[in-house]
Amino acid sequence: MTKYLANENIPMESIRALREEGFDVRSVRKILPGAADEEVLRSSLEEERVLLVQGTGFNWPHPDHFRVVFLPHEEYLREAMGRIGRFLER
Repeated sequence: MTKYLANENIPMESIRALREEGFDVRSVRKILPGAADEEVLRSSLEEERVLLVQGTGFNWPHPDHFRVVFLPHEEYLREAMGRIGRFLER
């Protein structure tokens, strides 16, 4: 089962709602209050959790999208981006 780490900007109501639906969600606000971004990222990687961050956390004011960020090795990213590019060129 996928595990999640909710950054400090995720409302507690959202975390509670996810937990009520059976999701395994830990809160940065509870376990790493005031932690630097690097520490939060390290924690999510070490615990193998997907990091949930509100879209406005990336200075984008419009809630009209979602973002997926991958942190694999560079050679995998290059291959993946090549495949995505080839698909979009069709």
